[in-house]
Amino acid sequence: MTTKTTFWDNKQHTVLVVELVFYSILLVASVGALLRRRQLSKGAILCSISALKISGCAVSVHAAIQTVNAINSQGATKYPSVSLVTTGAILTSLATAPLILLTRAFCPTGDLPQRFQKFIRITVIVPAIIAIVGYNDWANGGSSMTTGIALVKASSILYLALYLAFVASGLVMYLQVRNSATRIESTGVFIVLLAMPFFLVRFIYVIASSFVLTTNMSAYHKFSFFNGDWRTSLSMFVVMEFVVEVIYCFGVHLLISRETELTSVTDDGSVKMESA
Repeated sequence: MTTKTTFWDNKQHTVLVVELVFYSILLVASVGALLRRRQLSKGAILCSISALKISGCAVSVHAAIQTVNAINSQGATKYPSVSLVTTGAILTSLATAPLILLTRAFCPTGDLPQRFQKFIRITVIVPAIIAIVGYNDWANGGSSMTTGIALVKASSILYLALYLAFVASGLVMYLQVRNSATRIESTGVFIVLLAMPFFLVRFIYVIASSFVLTTNMSAYHKFSFFNGDWRTSLSMFVVMEFVVEVIYCFGVHLLISRETELTSVTDDGSVKMESA
């Protein structure tokens, strides 16, 4: 009697389920931040990160279930399409954009014009679009695969460049106003620096994963996002991202509490709040 493959035989599938649970909890915590009615933009960004991750993991789990069913039924035509597998990767990749944007939101903006701040927010969309086009070209196969791989590589490097630029500019801005900085500004910078080492390890994995992408979709490499070593992915990507998001989520709630503390009621009942 042939032993059937189960969903849990592949450790990567277990990791996907853990991610689903984690991001569901993060979504609840993010909504909780929104309900506190302060630091709304940061709470909204956390919600978008959770939603994208949940969507990406759900698609990947669905593809994994189809794979297991195809193996057990020995039906080659029942394997998930490359497009379905790629969709999960794209959604996961898209979550990087709001995560970097949240990093910038924790840093002081000083006297930067609103138009320039809006331009900064738009820049994170560029690597996201490049990643979508790249993965799509790679999934379509044929001559477009090489172009797609090049775009995925460019996207991973551009994400890192934007992250470092945001952190550097935020630190410069903070040093300029350090003597007059509020507790909220100081706390925001501390949160970014606390998460930075974990973020950088995550970036190392993402860049390595993009550079081992080849035209052979079944090729194995331990850094491969699709069929690599689950231990490497878990330790360098999944756990690192968990830590960053826990720090940022805690940071948002901490800033909300700090902002509440800075709000005082004057004798005549009016509200006075220190600038944040």
